[in-house]
Amino acid sequence: MRKPTDICLLCDTNQATKENSHIIPKFIGKSIFGSRGIKRAYLVDTNKGHEPADFTQDTIKESYLFCPNCESYLSNIETYIAERFHKRLRTAKLTDQFPLYENKGGVTWKICLQVNPIIFRLFIYSIVWRCSISESSIHQKFKLSSEEDTLLKSDLKKYITSTYKEFIEKIETRSENKMIFPFVIYTSQSFHDNAMNTIFTSSYNKNPYVLHLNEYIVLFSFKTKTFLDNFDFLVNNDISHIKLGFFSEEFWLLENKRFFDETVKLTIKTAKAAGHKLYVGPE
Repeated sequence: MRKPTDICLLCDTNQATKENSHIIPKFIGKSIFGSRGIKRAYLVDTNKGHEPADFTQDTIKESYLFCPNCESYLSNIETYIAERFHKRLRTAKLTDQFPLYENKGGVTWKICLQVNPIIFRLFIYSIVWRCSISESSIHQKFKLSSEEDTLLKSDLKKYITSTYKEFIEKIETRSENKMIFPFVIYTSQSFHDNAMNTIFTSSYNKNPYVLHLNEYIVLFSFKTKTFLDNFDFLVNNDISHIKLGFFSEEFWLLENKRFFDETVKLTIKTAKAAGHKLYVGPE
């Protein structure tokens, strides 16, 4: 358990006195809690199928990971992406900022013309890295190698600033950048029910690492030649405009169903191996 006297995990200089830092940005997870009535999301643990599922009303937060300055820096990255990407992506009058394309095979994607690709990469890097350093039960098995951790942390540290204005200025003036770790990100064209989505970081996949982030799924790799090559033109492997898979809701629901089915199978298998009876509700 970390303490406020511990050193910040990002800058390695100041004391990590900041409390309640979100591992997954709050704006990313917000819609999963529902839009009316009691807002909550269930926490599913495949090792506890014999117990009733717990629930939460906020995405995972942890204390004493960062100093206030690094927390502010990470917040600046999130603010930019929330305002320039997340809130605009499905806004009808802003479709020119996210032109839609479709190939002969029926695969659709958008290109983010008004989103700085370096900031978007910092955003993805920060989430992958924070999930890896998290000690929460949700992410504790999701771990980068020591070398991979150092690579992401090194790129994140290059742009540490105190204010939003300083951050944007540093992005605009810094010329050197070798942030070329490939990733794929995709979402649904629409959502019938956001509360049916999930936040999950896979402990089984490595390069690519797989992160279910509510309305987005991210596949991230440290290798230039990787399984991601199967995604062809959807791979973001340079610092040009970010490409986003923009798939049908039918495809999205199928992906979620596949995930939930595998979760159920693993939960049943784990319970049987431990000699537990599955919890099916109060008797």
